[in-house]
Amino acid sequence: MEPDAEFEEWAKYKEKEEMDKDEDLYGFWFEEVCRLPKERMNRIQKIIEEGEGPSFGLISLASMMSEGKIPVVLTPNFDDLLYDAFYLFLDETPLKINHDALAPQFRLTGERPTIIKLHGDYLYRNIKNTGEEREHLEDNIEEALEKTLEEYGLVVVGYGGRDDSIMNVLKKAHNEDFGFFWCVFAENEDVMDKLSEKTKKVLNNKENAYIVPIDGSEQLFNTLAEELGVNPPTGEEIRETAEYRAKKLERKLGKRIEESSGEEKEALKEFKSKSKFKMLEKGHEKLRDRDFEGAVDTFTRVIKLDSNYAPAYNDRGSSLFSMGKYEEAIDDYDKAIELDPDYAPSYANRGLAYSRIGKYEKALEDYNKAIDIDPRNMKAYKNRAELYLFLEKFDESLKDSQKVLESSDEKKDTAIGLMLSIIAKKMLGEEVEENEEEYREICEKDFKTNWSFEELDSWLKSVNLDADKRGYLEEIVNLLREHIEGN
Repeated sequence: MEPDAEFEEWAKYKEKEEMDKDEDLYGFWFEEVCRLPKERMNRIQKIIEEGEGPSFGLISLASMMSEGKIPVVLTPNFDDLLYDAFYLFLDETPLKINHDALAPQFRLTGERPTIIKLHGDYLYRNIKNTGEEREHLEDNIEEALEKTLEEYGLVVVGYGGRDDSIMNVLKKAHNEDFGFFWCVFAENEDVMDKLSEKTKKVLNNKENAYIVPIDGSEQLFNTLAEELGVNPPTGEEIRETAEYRAKKLERKLGKRIEESSGEEKEALKEFKSKSKFKMLEKGHEKLRDRDFEGAVDTFTRVIKLDSNYAPAYNDRGSSLFSMGKYEEAIDDYDKAIELDPDYAPSYANRGLAYSRIGKYEKALEDYNKAIDIDPRNMKAYKNRAELYLFLEKFDESLKDSQKVLESSDEKKDTAIGLMLSIIAKKMLGEEVEENEEEYREICEKDFKTNWSFEELDSWLKSVNLDADKRGYLEEIVNLLREHIEGN
């Protein structure tokens, strides 16, 4: 028998032989597997840290709490996921009452949303896991629970009702003005079969107690939020909050650098430099994700950190280019070149921007300059080969295409070089069979390219070709087009 199967068989035996029908499996297994409080704390911490953070349902719950629709949440959970939902998505800090809070500090009628952690927090050793530990709540937590039940109704979600600590308080709670709503996820099972004997006794002794079948906590929280007219924050709102925080931090850092001296000043400058490169990489991620506006904002922040850093202007120019703002992109490329006259990428990029607005001679000058500075600049060779098609310099286009093929070590660059070679040879009336065979073979493989076809499409529409040649070249171009990122 496999080890996992052996464990399952043993677990079933232990549960059957050593547990009564209404005992809490959770507390039983914690006591069996992690006998020491430190072991339990470490195990829970590991599980939480490997998780994915707050679910969307918890974000909806936090949003309802933020708007005063749900003033208090009582939770036996040890994680901080609900608290994290406030911090990460609502820019708000709820009141969190834990084992170390003093009862007189509880102000449950205040405007601040409140989270009461009934069994403690995974960050502390005195969390209550085992059945024995959960027989009683801390005095202060029990008082908080009693106060809450006196002032508000109760909706129970995701709680089995098998430990004495909470159920003893619920038994004696007086709540004549508000209802008890016990939500049960039962799928195709009888709802009553899902309730513990302790839960049935509590509900049977209350006139205003109701059992509510649900499809799960996520569905419940999202449905409640919709019914109450509460909308979780949008991605744009969260981005604005993050931008505000980032700019505030940058201002404080800049001010401190101005006020400091000696080793502190040098250390802060080094930190600022590291921040710049981290931010630059974040901008590149946004570019790859096609979040061009976000990339522009990020590179602008880099420029504010270091206004003499040419790559930041170049990258912001590329982001603007991708948004179709060619003149603004050229302005940024100009600034990058002003700061670093030997920065080849900005010449290659500005050349493409000039080509996009029909200034072909200026584009050619920039491609030439980029190649003079960096003879290995593949982008400049590819773009110049394409530009030569517009200028009807097919021999020159073929030379640059061959240069791409000589230097290429990636399928996407080889494919572009072969495509441009085939077009140039076809326009020169040369044989293309060998290049075409290799090109078709590569295009059958899996790779992605961010090559823009706007220039080639424009050229194919304007060039004077017979129907057969035009159809052939369009087919060749479309073979590579199938590999555009996002297809």
